[in-house]
Amino acid sequence: MQRFIICLMFFSLASMLSAQEFVDTLFFRDAVGNRDTIIIGYDPLATDSIDEQFGEQHIPLNADDTIFSVRTADKWDSSRVWQMGPPYYKQWWDYVCNYKLKKQIVKKKCPDSDYRIFNITIVCKNFPVTVSWKNKSIYNDSCRIQTLMTSVDFSSTPYSHYLKDKDSVLFNEDMFKIIRHTSYYDTIIGSPVKTYCLKLGIGTFWSYNRLINKENNINIFPNPFINIFNIETNNTPIQHLEIYNNVGIKIIDCQVTDEKLVINMSQKPSGIYFIKLINETGFYVYKILKN
Repeated sequence: MQRFIICLMFFSLASMLSAQEFVDTLFFRDAVGNRDTIIIGYDPLATDSIDEQFGEQHIPLNADDTIFSVRTADKWDSSRVWQMGPPYYKQWWDYVCNYKLKKQIVKKKCPDSDYRIFNITIVCKNFPVTVSWKNKSIYNDSCRIQTLMTSVDFSSTPYSHYLKDKDSVLFNEDMFKIIRHTSYYDTIIGSPVKTYCLKLGIGTFWSYNRLINKENNINIFPNPFINIFNIETNNTPIQHLEIYNNVGIKIIDCQVTDEKLVINMSQKPSGIYFIKLINETGFYVYKILKN
């Protein structure tokens, strides 16, 4: 009789939680073997708040989370990434810290072209961090084909890793340093703890074309290039240029005084590079490929 009551209670609690249309678990491990997980997904009935019917609940960081801990934070729409300068950063950091979850189900928008973005916050003292998932084939669905993970501002997608192509990625600490504001400080029992940010975006076939900086007229061409490429700022005020290689090492750092630049990289190896153009209100980041 006691076993029957326990089973009945378990069934009743489980039946109160709604099934999600899509859900997956991400596994995190630091360099010394500490582990954590989060659950992400989407559903047409999900909201941008905490959905108790999907098992979401706010789980703040505590004193035991200062070595290694992973959460998802408030969802924000891809339209927010076009706000490149202040007060955008203050709005973002304040917005991210409203709540933290171990499970986050966002509203499904497919076949809309917008990414559904998850802010993943990581407290880590032992880099690198490995992120893995068990079944990359589930991301071959038309609503998830462009799902990617990146270590910085989502509009720029440096270090973007497509989940359909692999089953794990590794992030070292340098990968969080290409762009300012890629980490923020959280408060755990009165003490500031540095927290690193990852972005996971679930996207369709059409989503990738939206990963451009729409608020400017900057042209970078040709892309891919062989030895030389051009930058035309077209009246977008730019004061500084930085270029990074694909492991986060800065290889070019110079002032910008002209609207038309010719960049010679004939002495650099083939591969992916990231261009960071800085002005007084913010910055723009682009990915470029040298053949």
